[in-house]
Amino acid sequence: MRIKFSLTAPVLCMLVYPCGRACAQWAQIASPTPGSQLPGIAVTFTWNAISGADSYWLDVGTALALGNVCGGQIAGTSSTCSGIPTQPGVTTIYVQLWTHSNGAWQTPNQYTYAAPGDFTVSMSPVSASAAPGKTAQYTVTVNPIGGFSQPVFLTALAPYAPLDSLLWNGTLPGTLISPNWSATLSANVSQSASIGGPWNVVINATSGNITRQTSAGLNITKALVPLSITTQSLPPGTVQVAYPQTTLLAIGGTTPYAWSVTSGSLDGLSLNQSSGLLSGIPATAGTYSFTVRVTDAASRTANATFSLTVSPASTPLTIGTTSPLPNATVGVPYSPPSLSATGGTPPYSWTVTSGTLPPGLNLSSGALSGTPTTANVYTFSLGVADSASHSASQSFSLTVTSGTTVKEYIRMNGRVIAIETK
Repeated sequence: MRIKFSLTAPVLCMLVYPCGRACAQWAQIASPTPGSQLPGIAVTFTWNAISGADSYWLDVGTALALGNVCGGQIAGTSSTCSGIPTQPGVTTIYVQLWTHSNGAWQTPNQYTYAAPGDFTVSMSPVSASAAPGKTAQYTVTVNPIGGFSQPVFLTALAPYAPLDSLLWNGTLPGTLISPNWSATLSANVSQSASIGGPWNVVINATSGNITRQTSAGLNITKALVPLSITTQSLPPGTVQVAYPQTTLLAIGGTTPYAWSVTSGSLDGLSLNQSSGLLSGIPATAGTYSFTVRVTDAASRTANATFSLTVSPASTPLTIGTTSPLPNATVGVPYSPPSLSATGGTPPYSWTVTSGTLPPGLNLSSGALSGTPTTANVYTFSLGVADSASHSASQSFSLTVTSGTTVKEYIRMNGRVIAIETK
């Protein structure tokens, strides 16, 4: 049984068929393959001819509704739909195909496709600088999304920037590229431009009905000072003594700088590539010559040759005070001679490196002082370090006595009493 209310367009007809929404006896789409991704924003759909059919109706949209994107009555078995949307968020395209047969629109066959791909456009660097009369360059890249493969036309504008021209690949006012390709945009700054910015350089990328946009900054800067190394000389060093940390300096060019040694020897020293810091511990006495290069962010270079004198090491650091230390007495302030050291590089600093001092004594500025409280023989090690971080250590013993006991005898009430004093 079939119930039919038919008007002039398929959207106004309601049909009920035992075969449901996809009837094999009516026209079916052959290309593109149902369920696949549409190849672009303009797609030609083809279907099989049905005997006795006098026309067909194709509808393409983002929903099952007539005229959503394109649709209409077709006498043949193919139709091209242009302007299929690719904007973000549209993932499915719906297609319906009606067959007009026996004077009526029959139940449509319905299909879904993955939406055609999109693209993005990127620009680097995000900010560029150039002096009056110079050129700032950008790289613009089209990045396809979801199988997009159509050519893209690039144009650029910077309506407020003081430019003489904006050129693609050096010559063209606009350029046509394919996805995954890049093009170079040159912003030629006017000779009379004033220092300032940033100005906005805008890129429009267009393919069919898709337009994507990106932008980057442009600053007009003073002409660059030539790159040069300004450090004139280096402080001398001493064998086995940490070298006075010295940072090489440069001016001009475009920061950041990168430092390197191109020839000669640093004799145990190293040059930090990023900061230009010269540091380390010289190994051998002598005079060393080496050449340093600084490279700026634009690959400009400058060189300078330095001479470094390294002196022999000083006398080894030793402790002159010997063990045992003078005895101490409980309850009596202790004040022996200060500890002594020779060699190295003064000033010296002293520490207890192992063991403990007798209770009541302390070590300060190379001197032991205090009042002992407990008799015993104490063993401990003292260490000394110089200003060049050299060190020496020695073990000491110190005897703390309880003092001299004196007995006195007195008679009291007919008895003899002994009294001890120290």
